[in-house]
Formats: sequence, structure tokens, C-alpha cells
Amino acid sequence: KLSHVKPHGVMYVMSLEDAELAEAVIAAVAEVDNTLLLYSFDKRHSELAARYGVRLVQEGFVDLAYDDAGNLIIEREKQAWDPSLVSSRAIRLVREGKVATASGRDLDISPESICLHGDAPNSVEVIRTVRQSLRDAGIAVRPLTDTGSVPAEPG
Repeated sequence: KLSHVKPHGVMYVMSLEDAELAEAVIAAVAEVDNTLLLYSFDKRHSELAARYGVRLVQEGFVDLAYDDAGNLIIEREKQAWDPSLVSSRAIRLVREGKVATASGRDLDISPESICLHGDAPNSVEVIRTVRQSLRDAGIAVRPLTDTGSVPAEPG
């Protein structure tokens, strides 16, 4: 069963920066099924999503870099990341709500979900390592649909 929608790549970033495009995406999700979760880099369009009864889920990225303004640095072609580094970023994000930017500055974010990319050359190794590291740190890994959260009510 389809449980979520996530625009990909450039469309993901464009829908964050363009309110008109964001509304089109949100309206399309609502038209198909407003119980679908809509994954987003941040919550800047949460009020708009709530008007359509769509639940926005903020993601944290541990295998992509952030700039100092808090924007994702999208890789033209997904690069291999060190599994240990990605794991430590994931644990820190869960425990502290922080991730280091490309320049080393700490960025405060409060994601409900962590995104790991499946198109990196070593994605399977990264995903396995992150999952095991989270378990070893006593952090439960579960689908967002198991949290009991429900979509926002239309406003």
C-alpha cells in the first residue's frame, strides 16, 4: 500500500523554494489520498499542507551535506559516503537534533525521519551500517507509519 509521497531531486528543492509549485504538489497528494505522508526537507509549507489535510513529514539527511543557511547541497551524481561518518551523523541527529554543515557549523533540525539514499555506489553498506549503529546505540528503527501520527485536519 502506498504510504507516502516524496518529490525527488531538483523537484524536491524547487517545491521548497516555490510556493506555487509546493501548493501544486500538496494539492495533488490531497487529491489522490490525503492520508499519504508528504516528505519534506523542512516545515516551511506546513500551514499550506494543513489546509489540504496533508501531513508534512520533515526529513533529516545524513548522507548529503548542508550549507550554512541550512539548505541541502545536492550532488549532481550521488557520491559514496563513509558508512561510519553517516552513522555518527544519524545518531547525533536523533540524540541532539544537530547535523554538521559542510563548513563544520552545527545546524539545529528536528526531523521525524532520516533519509538515506539508495543510489550511492555503496548505499547497501551505508544503510546496513547506519541501521546497526542505531540499534547498537539503543535507537529504535521503525516506519513512520508505526508512530500513530495522523494527517493534519483540513483548515
